[in-house]
Amino acid sequence: MRTTVLIMEFAKYPQPGRVKTRLAAKLGHEEACRIYDDMAQKTHRELLKLQEQGVANMIVYADGADRQKISNWLKGAYDIWLQPEGALGQRLEYAFCKAFEMGLRTVLAVGTDCPGLTAEKIQHAIGQLKQFDVAIVPSTDGGYVLIGTNTYQPELFRRITWSSSQVLEQTLQRAKANNLSVALLDPETDVDNVGDLKTIEDGLNRDLYVTHRKGS
Repeated sequence: MRTTVLIMEFAKYPQPGRVKTRLAAKLGHEEACRIYDDMAQKTHRELLKLQEQGVANMIVYADGADRQKISNWLKGAYDIWLQPEGALGQRLEYAFCKAFEMGLRTVLAVGTDCPGLTAEKIQHAIGQLKQFDVAIVPSTDGGYVLIGTNTYQPELFRRITWSSSQVLEQTLQRAKANNLSVALLDPETDVDNVGDLKTIEDGLNRDLYVTHRKGS
């Protein structure tokens, strides 16, 4: 590796009916899948910028398909890891453990449903980890879209009520209990439903994020 910084891109192989089911309730499975694919590709391009600049290496940490399909979908990553079975917290804990066991000094996990998360914002989070133990980009729904640490901190991913508005608050409680300093960056919107989509539409390419507002 050229760098001791690793970014893990959490991704799910885009298959209609298996991604963004809350969006699909309004837009249909094909459209919801297309929107997720667009968002994942955008995040991937931003991460590739950082890899090309030597700021960080990135791995695609994915599920829903084998390594070959994922490699054909999101090209150019340093490596591909397949997510194990288990809750989100277990998968995060496993990934951070594996990365630090490899000798990395700074490790970040980034979601793929937040189009506003740019390379510049991610690099800012990396910079914050020079002064803080943990860096977090909160999401507007009470969770987070990025978390990074300088050491293996499994407690940050335990006893968290995942997919709830309590995720960020509980994570900060875990950090405080373990005497970890936290850099909280500006919040971003992750896209889970049509309301989220409306929020981010104006700053994005409308051709890629078309909503069919039937009945709304």
